[in-house]
Amino acid sequence: MMKSYNVVALAGAALVFAAVVLVACPTTGVVCSSYVKPCGQSCADVQNDPKNCGACQLACQSGQVCQAGHCLCQPGSVQCGGQCVVTSSDPNNCGACASAGGSVCSADGGQVCENGQCKAGCTLGGNNGCNGACVSFENDPNNCGGCGQVCPPKESCHAGACRFDVLFSCASLPGVAGLNATSLQVGPFTGLGTAPQALDVLQGTLLDLDGSDDRIYEADLVSLAQFREAPYVQTFPSHLLVDGANVYVVNNGTGNLQVLSAGSGALDAGDYVATGVDGGLGLHTVAVQSIAAANDPEYMTKLGSSLYVSLFASGKVARVDVTNPAAPSVVATYDFNGLNLHLFDGGAPGPKPWGITSFQGKVYVALENNYYNPTTGALAASGDGLLAVIDPADGGVAAVDLGSDLCLEANWLAPSVDGSLLYVSCAGQVRTTGAPHFNTTGVDRAAVLLLDRSNQRVSSWTCPEGGADGGCNTFSPNVFAVRGSRVYVGDTAYGRALVLDTVGGKLVEVAGFADGGIPLTVCPVNLVTGNANVSDVLSVP
Repeated sequence: MMKSYNVVALAGAALVFAAVVLVACPTTGVVCSSYVKPCGQSCADVQNDPKNCGACQLACQSGQVCQAGHCLCQPGSVQCGGQCVVTSSDPNNCGACASAGGSVCSADGGQVCENGQCKAGCTLGGNNGCNGACVSFENDPNNCGGCGQVCPPKESCHAGACRFDVLFSCASLPGVAGLNATSLQVGPFTGLGTAPQALDVLQGTLLDLDGSDDRIYEADLVSLAQFREAPYVQTFPSHLLVDGANVYVVNNGTGNLQVLSAGSGALDAGDYVATGVDGGLGLHTVAVQSIAAANDPEYMTKLGSSLYVSLFASGKVARVDVTNPAAPSVVATYDFNGLNLHLFDGGAPGPKPWGITSFQGKVYVALENNYYNPTTGALAASGDGLLAVIDPADGGVAAVDLGSDLCLEANWLAPSVDGSLLYVSCAGQVRTTGAPHFNTTGVDRAAVLLLDRSNQRVSSWTCPEGGADGGCNTFSPNVFAVRGSRVYVGDTAYGRALVLDTVGGKLVEVAGFADGGIPLTVCPVNLVTGNANVSDVLSVP
């Protein structure tokens, strides 16, 4: 469920959404939005469109991508003699461009280029010979799954299949945008559903939980083409989680947990939509377990054979045993209302559990610590940024005080890949224009924190000095995904993405506001409401 609604002037990502960017007018011709321009009878983003790069009809060569209006070689390749080549495997430019001292492997002698050297044959495990080049079908974007099978621009090769590395779902204009984690190039915006809420992957299919249509939309993970199969879930779904062949859905409106399974179960005619391509997983409901609507269930995590579901309205977490997914049962409830919330003077008590994850064998919960201020008509911080910790072994609960110097409104959290560190986003105290669109005008004490095993803060990201000029003072960190040593943080204020790397236990900004930079723009602005927000971030397997 999205909590802030904001505006941004678009720059960066290739955003192609027909209902917004293109209006056909019989007398005036094509009318395009400000961030694209007319090219013939359509609109093009000349900053990112490889067919119209920098200007209409200026097409990039094969193997190139369009970035900031310039045709560039894809990551891992360089330009040699007017062509983009990979010098580690190109037999005509082996080790370097032939004009710069690289070798030309002898085709007559049966030589191949491997790891920048001419050899009699491919010797490294996993490599395959393709026209004199030794390549891996598992991760080579120019030979992904087979010789000459080139991935689309800005996609990577994942185990022989072309995919984006990271996906962002956008709620203000419904759809998803992909990112190449190496080049940090954003792919084209692809419409999907009505209000994307949460993303996950099952059996090579992208699942998009839609908070408005009460459906799980399914799409091909390579092309992002939507399937016609879109099974219904119950009212106002807020989160989904894939575990094995099962899909767990938290339905906020009906206050329950719904379990679906892939397979040959019968689907109703209503579980299909009119548009899309044939395909789908055959997702069908196998169980529904009540958690109580009044508790306002939001998000979940799995630890052992149990799901832990945050209950926003009641200040609690429910534990649901899913040893048998077809027969889930609520076995425990953990109450945070007795915790010390470190309230400010005038702050109203009431912990509001939101994001949830497992870390060091325990369950960690982000607590929104706020209240509704009738004078301003907005939420106001009640106290310090807080986490709650559940010990499943004895049922004990404890609070982790994140302080108020950097962090207000703890929002999302996830462990590092090796499980030794915990990332936490703090949305901050958001100031808005108020009704009807609540456009953000500023954010105070927003941060991304890094905690160690003892819950001590070891590093943090905050708006860098001078970053406000680039809009950093309106960046509200929300959902994020961890991939390798990096964390990709979505912004509910302006539809942007911040990329941080973890180096020596410290957070280092890779794409953001440091040194006058700008973050990635991943979600388009809704030109009617002026809103743009990132509703979920997914690291693609």
